Amino acid sequence: MSGSTSGIDSLLASLSFVHMKTIAMVVGFVWIAAVGQPVAGFEAADAAAAQVQAQAMLEPIPIAEVLGPLAPVALSPFFGITCLSGTSILVSQGVLPENRFLKGNRALNNPVVFGSFLVLTILTSLPRLSKVSKPFAQLVDQLETYAAILMVLVVHWAARSGGAESPELVQAGMFTASLETFLVVASVINIVVINAVKFFFELAILISPVPVIDALFEVMNKAVCIVLAAVYAFNPMVAFAVNILIFLVCLLVFGWARRKTGYYRGMTLEPLWAMLRKHELHLSADALPHRLREDWPDAELVVEVFPDERVGKIKSFARSFLVRSGDQEWLVHGKDREALPAELSQAGIDEGLLGHAIEWPEGNLRLVFSRRYSAALGRLGEMLKQS
Repeated sequence: MSGSTSGIDSLLASLSFVHMKTIAMVVGFVWIAAVGQPVAGFEAADAAAAQVQAQAMLEPIPIAEVLGPLAPVALSPFFGITCLSGTSILVSQGVLPENRFLKGNRALNNPVVFGSFLVLTILTSLPRLSKVSKPFAQLVDQLETYAAILMVLVVHWAARSGGAESPELVQAGMFTASLETFLVVASVINIVVINAVKFFFELAILISPVPVIDALFEVMNKAVCIVLAAVYAFNPMVAFAVNILIFLVCLLVFGWARRKTGYYRGMTLEPLWAMLRKHELHLSADALPHRLREDWPDAELVVEVFPDERVGKIKSFARSFLVRSGDQEWLVHGKDREALPAELSQAGIDEGLLGHAIEWPEGNLRLVFSRRYSAALGRLGEMLKQS
């Protein structure tokens, strides 16, 4: 019991005079709103200050200021945060127009944060400038996205707690909580969708034969981030509208871009990753993900493939598996399975520079697969002839 009392005493002692006075001001304001007069000892000046502060706490930050800066963060996570941090510092110094989301934001209004993310931007951007080092930059690109999502969550919290004098004062209303949750979820979805489409272009540029296009795309990406951050600094509503437009365009192509990204990753990055891990290649049920092995315990042939056109419910370029079970070959994508033409024994293997493909007679179906199967092409050809 004494230990509990001591803990309570310590907690009370840790509350500063400013925090206690702020709480008293808000309590006094609530009392005035309820009974129409101040409590004893509650001065008129304190009542007016409490009213202003409580009103500021209850007034939501405009949605345009919250969602407006997400496009530069999605296009280049580290550089986007760098731009927002620099903008927040300039807003707090009065150089740029008022912005409640950025002014006094504890996560952004900090020179250390600005410098740290500027260094991260340089370290992650330099490898993207050439085709030799760009594959390694793409391997860590997703980590940058996850870091940006985490940073955005911190920025949302800081926007609510940093501008007020007391972080203990929070809104507990159901509507406000729902709105805050919606804004956070919308922010994360916005970043994921736009970054996924951007990553597709990154991989498409990686496999292009033009040597300088990598550097041009990176410079253009950073330039667009600067322009979007500048638009947001002077007119959050316009930046919000531009962000919505970019998001909707990316959302329209998100599914297709996501499948093509998986295809490009399978053709370029995964063979490199398999070589570094010295991964042993299997053409049996062991090659299936654990969630599929129970459905295909007797699989005799398994190859990870990408159909170049839609096969039944399976869309083009969806990561799938060619599976032989018994006397039938199947194209498997998750829970979807489509029977393949019976002429598999007549299919040939077309060896390519980026990847290989299994082609049926008369070209009625083509399944593309990675070059990590190159060492097993002979064995794979023999297994196809056995169907």
